[in-house]
Amino acid sequence: NPSNYQDFEGSKASYDYQIFDKLSIGTEYEAYHNNVSGDETLLTTDHQVLSTRTTLMLPYSSSLNLSWSKDKTDTRELGTSDMNNIYRLDLSYPFQTGSLLLTYQRFQTDYSNATSNRNSDTFGINVFKFFQNKSYLSLHQDMTETKDENVTGKEKNYNHRHAMELEQLWQLTLGEMEIQISRANFATWLKSSRLMDKNDGVFL
Repeated sequence: NPSNYQDFEGSKASYDYQIFDKLSIGTEYEAYHNNVSGDETLLTTDHQVLSTRTTLMLPYSSSLNLSWSKDKTDTRELGTSDMNNIYRLDLSYPFQTGSLLLTYQRFQTDYSNATSNRNSDTFGINVFKFFQNKSYLSLHQDMTETKDENVTGKEKNYNHRHAMELEQLWQLTLGEMEIQISRANFATWLKSSRLMDKNDGVFL
């Protein structure tokens, strides 16, 4: 929406280092703020972001990625601030006509002017099936668990959305995947999976 568009300005510095062929690390610092024009009707938010990342190449062209970022956010007009810590792990495994991506992310928010902080854990699985005409199918499923520190209960969200008209197409895809990857991986990650949605020609 053009009426909500805002400019941002800031600076960023990054550094990457290849320790050896299969291991690399990197770090990045970024500082920026919105409302460059100084519009008095808008809140101005300052961000300071520090992040690190590590990539390890594993056998069979698979890879493990570990990352951490800290985002300190200050809202000038309100005098409020919060700190977000994001920890993420990605494990990717390619097979002959596609790839499998497993993810875990922990999102921690510390509110300086609030009585509670929030922790959110997300587990995800992504499967990509590539075809010779450069099209592909993508299946994504995740589970998110959120907890506030001053609340004893936990809130769980599952993205179980299914489209019956897509089920037959996904079963055909599963049949081809079953002969491309090991029986154990197929039974663990794919056998009970379902196609959830279609958006702009991409299947999820």
